[in-house]
Amino acid sequence: MRSISLVAAAALLTAPFTGGASVKYHLGDVDGSGAIDAIDASAVLISYEQRSAKGTDELSGARFTAADVNRDGSVDPIDASLILSYYAHVSTGGKMMLSGFLAMSRNTHSEYYVEGCMVDNMVEYFTEIVNSAEYTNDNESAGLVQKWNETIMYYISGEASSEDVKAVEKTAKLLNSIVGFPRMRQASSKDECNMDINFVTDREFKRMFDSDINSESADGAVTFWFNNDNEITRAVIGVCISCDQETRCSVIAEEIINGLGVCDSELRPDSIVYQYDSTVTEPSEIDLSILELLYSRDIKNGMTASECEEVIRRNYF
Repeated sequence: MRSISLVAAAALLTAPFTGGASVKYHLGDVDGSGAIDAIDASAVLISYEQRSAKGTDELSGARFTAADVNRDGSVDPIDASLILSYYAHVSTGGKMMLSGFLAMSRNTHSEYYVEGCMVDNMVEYFTEIVNSAEYTNDNESAGLVQKWNETIMYYISGEASSEDVKAVEKTAKLLNSIVGFPRMRQASSKDECNMDINFVTDREFKRMFDSDINSESADGAVTFWFNNDNEITRAVIGVCISCDQETRCSVIAEEIINGLGVCDSELRPDSIVYQYDSTVTEPSEIDLSILELLYSRDIKNGMTASECEEVIRRNYF
């Protein structure tokens, strides 16, 4: 697989894009208030009582994921108890993050941990693909975190096959399972999208990206724009329809991930964003851990590599 990713600097953003506003839910923060407290525990108990008595549940999607703090696939009094315990911890001056608190209570690893990947490995990989200045043509933004804070509304243009559409939907579904991710949904029209995914001929691809890359050697590419707060606001993806279906599925997943603020990697051949030829079609376990860290509340837009390293060393164990 040969693909190139590009980042357009904030200065190149010609007009702001207004997407659908959405509340961001993080693990334990069931009401999306930005704090984990007794109200969140109460919401969990109410949900449990409703489901037990009536078979209905007002918690779904991102709220359900945030409420299931012990990750056992259900929302019940155990989750409420863990939330209350953590609330008591921070109310008495505790500084531990929820992930660390839960891991310590279970005497196990944090939610980000990947078997065999030590914290130094994670820091190195995160720095390479998130804090890289590889595609940023603005010195002031080089090496800083850029990520989406608003819902990604994607639209598929061009000659997409049914398998292409399935590959996009599969990647979106996977990303939407990440706690803190701002959601990725299909737009009803091109005018409403902020991520335009184009399936094009080689000639059209060359016209779209030739001024920025060597389009002769690429099967896919993405350009994204970010504002002065390092918030990604728009992305344009191109996928060449001349390559075989397996390669296209790989390129689709890679370019969408690149469009989230993640650069290519030379370190991990198993990564969806591996820079050289590959037929990996979905993020690896470590890729997902990187995305979970990137879109956690602790990693902020505009953070430097050293600031991100501090967060990772505090939360990854």
